[in-house]
Amino acid sequence: MSREYGIDPEAINTYETFFQVIPHFGSRHFRYIRRYPKKWSSMVKRAVDNIAPRAKARIIEKLIQIDKELVDCLSDHNGNPTYNGTISWFDNANSFHSIQPFDGIITSTTNGCSYVCDIYSLDIDTNPIFKPPYRVRRTADEMASIAKQLLQHAREIHFVDPHFEKLNQRHFRPLKKFLETIFARIGNTPISKIIYHTGNLIQDDAGIKAAFDKRIIPILPAGASVSFVRWPYDQMHNRFILTDIGGIGFGIGLDDDDLGSNPNHFDDVYPISLDTCLEKDCGGICFMNNTQPVFHSVTGQ
Repeated sequence: MSREYGIDPEAINTYETFFQVIPHFGSRHFRYIRRYPKKWSSMVKRAVDNIAPRAKARIIEKLIQIDKELVDCLSDHNGNPTYNGTISWFDNANSFHSIQPFDGIITSTTNGCSYVCDIYSLDIDTNPIFKPPYRVRRTADEMASIAKQLLQHAREIHFVDPHFEKLNQRHFRPLKKFLETIFARIGNTPISKIIYHTGNLIQDDAGIKAAFDKRIIPILPAGASVSFVRWPYDQMHNRFILTDIGGIGFGIGLDDDDLGSNPNHFDDVYPISLDTCLEKDCGGICFMNNTQPVFHSVTGQ
C-alpha cells in the first residue's frame, strides 16, 4: 500500500539532483526511502563530497532531517549479506529486488525494467509507480499494510478511535494486525510507547479492563504492553494513527468491514506530517503529549 523506494546515492550527487528527488519522499507523501544499504546516508555524503561547501552542508542537513523516516530493510538473507561493496549500488539493488522488492528504484541508468527510473527523465508527479494510495479496502490486512512503515519504524505509536472501548470484533481485528506488524519490525528501532486513545461512553470500568485483559494479552509478545486512555467522547471524532515519524488519518475509522464482506467498501486515507501529529488534540490536549491519565495498561505474558 504505502510505497518503498531505493535511491542510488550516485544519482543524487549534485545539489540539483538531490533536491529534485528527496523532497518528494517521506511519511507525508506515503513514499518511503529504504536505507539500502545500512550506510546509505554515508554513501550520499561521499557522493556529494566534492560539491560546493554550502550546497553540501544543506544536503547533509536534509539527510539528518529525513533520517528518522528512512525505512530499514534486510541486511542479510539466508546467512549472506544483501549488499556487496565490490559492485555498484544499482547492481546490488537490482539483485536485492528479488529478495525484498522495491516499488521503484531511482538511478542514473535503466535496464528496461518497469520499476527502474532514470533520474534524468524522472517525473514523480506523472510516473504511476510513484502514485501514492489514498484509498484502502476496509480489511485488517490492508489497513495494516497502508500503515506498515509507520508501525515498523516508529518508536511511539498512538491509535485514536472513540469507539474502540466497545472492543467489538471489527475494531479488534485491525488492532491485532497492527500489533503483529509492529512486532514484526525489521531493524533494531525500539518501541517506547503504544497508546490507544478511545472514548468514555461506557461506565463499566472494571468490565472494560477485564475485557481488555482477556482479548489483548494473548496477542501481545511477552513483556510488550499497550496502554489505553479514555477521553470525553463528545470531543472525539477523527480517527488516526499518530507516531513520532508521521501519521495517517482514516476517514471512517480504525475498524474493518467485517472481514471485507463488502468488496466495494473502501476508506479514504491521508498522510499526516509529524508537525501535525504533534498538534492533533482532544479538547485542546494533544494526544501525543497528553496529560490524560492512563485508564489501563495491558502487558503480554
